[in-house]
Amino acid sequence: MKVKLEVYGYLRDLMGWRSVELDLAEDSTVGQLLELLVDQRPEIKELIFEGESLKSYLKVLVDGRDCRALGGLRAKLKDGSTVSIFPPAGGG
Repeated sequence: MKVKLEVYGYLRDLMGWRSVELDLAEDSTVGQLLELLVDQRPEIKELIFEGESLKSYLKVLVDGRDCRALGGLRAKLKDGSTVSIFPPAGGG
């Protein structure tokens, strides 16, 4: 299945792209997608994960809905899903 992954903020700079389309196995989860991201850039693991959980400040949306409301890292993805990752933003 195809899933679109979008990254924002400083993750965009770290990854070197805004969005990418990925081919994933059927029944893939948000956690598996994030692990693929970490496989590409191991240095971002500490920005995404806290132990086996998602960092509390990180917003991960699946088709516009917070993944935590869909089952967290176990949330199932479907063909055509868009996953958006928003790190915290600062400013003043």
